[in-house]
Amino acid sequence: MNPPTIPLFLRASAFGLVLLSAIVTSHAALPAYDGFEYTPGDSLTSSNDADGNGGTGWTNRWTGSGIATVTTSSTGISFTDANGATYGGGNALTFSGGSTQNAASRTFLATNDTGGADVYFSYIVNITNGTTSGTIPSGSFMSVGVLDNSFSVSVDNFAIIGGSKLGARTNNITSSINTNLQYDTTYLVVSRLHGWDGDSYTETTVWLNPTQGDFANTSVSATATSATGGSDGFRGITFRTNSLNGDVYAYDDLRVGTDWNSVVAAVPEPSTSAALAGLGALCAGFITRRFRRRA
Repeated sequence: MNPPTIPLFLRASAFGLVLLSAIVTSHAALPAYDGFEYTPGDSLTSSNDADGNGGTGWTNRWTGSGIATVTTSSTGISFTDANGATYGGGNALTFSGGSTQNAASRTFLATNDTGGADVYFSYIVNITNGTTSGTIPSGSFMSVGVLDNSFSVSVDNFAIIGGSKLGARTNNITSSINTNLQYDTTYLVVSRLHGWDGDSYTETTVWLNPTQGDFANTSVSATATSATGGSDGFRGITFRTNSLNGDVYAYDDLRVGTDWNSVVAAVPEPSTSAALAGLGALCAGFITRRFRRRA
């Protein structure tokens, strides 16, 4: 037996275990995830449709009022941050058409959480309007809100896009990031619900195109604070449309996490994780066969 081969085999096995452990840990840090890999053209909110129940960590399928058009698009969107971390790819969730307080919603907890812990959301978004280009004009509005015991448009909207600005909103108080959003440009949005006062959350923060080191970077974030509080807890997420004016909002790579790193770190989509796991197993198997031949 060739002695140097044994440490090589053990190191390969250890590497495979570490690789698989890292993949499992990264997904375990995400209470809920949806990459919207559904059938293009299908409605996500129709209970008669087979789609709308994918992803991980959710307690139900996507539901909605049916007023807005909520479908899966084969035109994928993706975003790569300054550190090279890539989000999205594949199919996307799109909103168009009518105005409604509940275009699409989904729960990741069976009951409303009133423990006061912070909760983080991230997703990528791209807005189009035919061949229109340039800065998105005022009038178009869409928000992502916290689903608690009773959603209120004045209280629970927490990440809004009003015209060309991304803003944080708490109890109808809004603070926006001073960056003009452009048509047909993909953005990474991160949101945090914070400041539990015993009855409700008093603070919302949003970040635009952050990297993992941007948690305290005020140039890419905005915070809205309300002394009287906002959401009375959280159990899910909801999308609201209002006066889209022909705009189509596409979303992908929706992540719900318990801390900053769980939604900002470049966690691979499930298909990528499977490929990495397979690669690790293939490498380990190759080295194992090599060890047996030498033995």
